[in-house]
Amino acid sequence: MQNSHMDEYRNSSNGSTGNSSEVVVEQSADFSTEIMNVTEMEQSPDGSPNVNTTTEENETANTVDLPVTETEANFPPEYEKFWKTVESNPQDFTGWVYLLQYVEQENHLMAARKAFDKFFIHYPYCYGYWKKYADLEKRHDNIKQSDEVRTLLNKVISIRMQGLLRFEDQDSARGDQNIAMFYPTSTQMVYRRGLQAIPLSVDLWIHYINFLKETLDPGDPETNSTIRGTFEHAVLAAGTDFRSDRLWEMYINWENEQGNLREVTAIYDRILGIPTQLYSHHFQRFKEHVQNNLPRDLLTGEQFIQLRRELASVNGHSGDDGPPGDDLPSGIEDITDPAKLITEIENMRHRIIEIHQEMFNYNEHEVSKRWTFEEGIKRPYFHVKPLEKAQLKNWKEYLEFEIENGTHERVVVLFERCVISCALYEEFWIKYAKYMENHSIEGVRHVFSRACTIHLPKKPMVHMLWAAFEEQQGNINEARNILRTFEECVLGLAMVRLRRVSLERRHGNMEEAECLLQDAIKNAKSNNESSFYAIKLARHLFKIQKNFPKSRNVLLEAIERDKENTKLYLNLLEMEYSGDLKQNEENILNCFDKAIHGSLPIKMRITFSQRKVEFLEDFGSDVNKLLNAYDEHQTLLKEQDSLKRKAENGSEEPEEKKAHTEDTTSSSTQMIDGDLQANQAAYNYSAWYQYNYQNPWNYGQYYPPPPT
Repeated sequence: MQNSHMDEYRNSSNGSTGNSSEVVVEQSADFSTEIMNVTEMEQSPDGSPNVNTTTEENETANTVDLPVTETEANFPPEYEKFWKTVESNPQDFTGWVYLLQYVEQENHLMAARKAFDKFFIHYPYCYGYWKKYADLEKRHDNIKQSDEVRTLLNKVISIRMQGLLRFEDQDSARGDQNIAMFYPTSTQMVYRRGLQAIPLSVDLWIHYINFLKETLDPGDPETNSTIRGTFEHAVLAAGTDFRSDRLWEMYINWENEQGNLREVTAIYDRILGIPTQLYSHHFQRFKEHVQNNLPRDLLTGEQFIQLRRELASVNGHSGDDGPPGDDLPSGIEDITDPAKLITEIENMRHRIIEIHQEMFNYNEHEVSKRWTFEEGIKRPYFHVKPLEKAQLKNWKEYLEFEIENGTHERVVVLFERCVISCALYEEFWIKYAKYMENHSIEGVRHVFSRACTIHLPKKPMVHMLWAAFEEQQGNINEARNILRTFEECVLGLAMVRLRRVSLERRHGNMEEAECLLQDAIKNAKSNNESSFYAIKLARHLFKIQKNFPKSRNVLLEAIERDKENTKLYLNLLEMEYSGDLKQNEENILNCFDKAIHGSLPIKMRITFSQRKVEFLEDFGSDVNKLLNAYDEHQTLLKEQDSLKRKAENGSEEPEEKKAHTEDTTSSSTQMIDGDLQANQAAYNYSAWYQYNYQNPWNYGQYYPPPPT
């Protein structure tokens, strides 16, 4: 661990570094908290639209009345062809690439703006395209935005950098941001929008700072403060990234160019405590910085005095060289002897390096623990192509390591790096949200919002978890909105409809739950799907609303639509068996008869017939019904024998159909086997669910999984 000398040295440097007071950005005393605020509350370029509003609606609302739309008739000739491709399928990344290449080649500013703005709604993490967009604006000499737009952007970015943008007051800030987004744009505005979308992009920060250096007036007294403020924004947002060395080095070089040696020392105080790839290089440059400059010029006044006092006490020097009668405190008096002065300077340099050597040693240990993980990250940027399994495994293990060993700020930064590279993998967003549950409710909400509204609009699990989170927080209407909006976006997912039903049931809205299931039955695309929801509705009516007659009617109607669905008969029998058997005898026999005389496979009809005989034997009130059932059963057995003989004589069914029938019959027969009185599990819910439906949550049998 670092000793007290280093702690005192670092404490004395806080808030006392040269020109720091000129920095435009308001800085917090807690550096790590600022990092957390920047990364935790990161916003998308479109402001992460509310779940009630689709991104297309957002765009229309902000562009329909703008002058840009009036020039669309003059767009390049092939523009509409490329545009229709991505408009019909926004997930077609290749289509976007062709569109953006085309507008760049044509150099048509308005067409390019429309294309880039729409592209970044779906893919805000594409750093290279933010740079292309900025360069395009620069080629058209659109360097800076108007004062009005600058004011709006400053407001949005200032709120974000101070970590004040919370869920409940995002709407007003989002409105300002959208206005700025669709206003006549500029190079500076594009850069700032890009940095809002991907604040951990070291490359984008470097390009933006270089742009400011090129375009700001050197004679303006505010220029240096603006650049320094931008550097501070950059290192607060991206400075803890393991690969942020170029940004730190650029900051150090710029302060050196300004002659601010104390500022350079203060920056080294920070970077030497952050695990980065070039940690050793920074320490070597720091030692050169110390050796090439006088300690008085490197340190603040407080640091310099403290260090002289420390060395004086060690060497037994207590100010004897001061003029007689002067009562100057140790460390302030001048040394007149040149030899002693040189010795003191060398001693101070040695002590400064010694203190930072302790920082370096501790940091080197932290780097060594992360080096293998960092080497395993082969693609730190966003791309739609799948990541290799080895890289996904590396991210998982790295996150687990940082959660167990790192600070909260480092964990958050690593998650932010991860969801750039793995933006299309919902497991990492879910892991991020789960981690944040112990730290920030608003942080959890923000992670879910970014995942669902930008990167994973068609992934069901992350939407369902977001809805469950909002329900946990008591935001029932928000949970409803999330599920309803997702279901409107991705039609036909039974798991989402059932989650909506269970949400209403948990909160006592039984009529709404019933209506949702009835609507699902009505709009089902197949008999299988309709029967699935009918079973759900019947069980809801029977178990929750205690309405047995209505439940029975639901299943009877379903059987009329889907006469070959064994699960319907089994469900109806289960409900009838759960009541008074004497009173329900007629209904139970009717259910058996529907199955026996229907169009089920012969083996299933025989199985139901056998169970009918057993029921009448155990619970029947009329021996004549028992004898008739027995005769009927014998008839079915003879029919089966006849079919077997036909098969043996060459009149058998096609092999595929026969195999399918045998599998279905075997599965259902196994499920029904056993005495109904002794083992009602033969008719229970889990049993019939297993019939040709091994995974109760495999709703993909009705609809294919949504596109990603």
